[in-house]
Amino acid sequence: CLSRTSEQGEREFKAEIRSIGRMRHKNLVQLLGWSYDDWHRKLLLVYEYMPHGSLDRWLSTVSRHSRHSSTDHPNSLSWERRYNVLRGVAAGLHYLHEEWEMVVIHRDLKPSNVMLDEDFNAKLGDFGLAKLIRNQNPNCINPDGDEPTTQTLSIAGTLGYIAPECLETGSITKECDVYSFGAVAMEVVTRTKLSAQNLHRLWKIKEEGGNILNSEFAEENGIIIGYSSSHGSLEREQ
Repeated sequence: CLSRTSEQGEREFKAEIRSIGRMRHKNLVQLLGWSYDDWHRKLLLVYEYMPHGSLDRWLSTVSRHSRHSSTDHPNSLSWERRYNVLRGVAAGLHYLHEEWEMVVIHRDLKPSNVMLDEDFNAKLGDFGLAKLIRNQNPNCINPDGDEPTTQTLSIAGTLGYIAPECLETGSITKECDVYSFGAVAMEVVTRTKLSAQNLHRLWKIKEEGGNILNSEFAEENGIIIGYSSSHGSLEREQ
């Protein structure tokens, strides 16, 4: 339900109807309907019900429980579930960037906008800040290649999840969403919300050609990951 005093929210509301209202993918939250009361300026979006709520709720809750708890525990976010969540987010993002009729830049990818169904399958939601770019529009072609891009005078999104180049240049590209996905992935791995300062530290590590898993950041946060190539799965964590 949109606040009746929010002018920006009304624009976002209409943008969300225009974008997600026409998209269909198993990793996007299904928009079922909408309602607009012009007299009271009351706007409503109706989505499919997501029993497990948003991902951020689980990242903050799971840390209070044993790492060795059963995967069936109601407050457990096991490696298998976390891996499937990230796969779902990546699949939804790939659909937006590569498979729909237009390129859709989400611009606000973060755990609170990732919803979980009854089986902990991830679905992207909240497309109020999404930017739609026509693939064949010559004004949306990067001079260095054929990747769609555009510019904006206003910065949209949530600090900490916005790619540094977006803050510096105002560019809107697929890579901006990919950066946000990386931030979400790091939070899922560590099972805790990362501060904007720590996200900036991670960006600096990669900018300088370092390896996050061998960095002081990984040691400070207890990130130790064992990967089994024979089983294709994460075996242990600390």
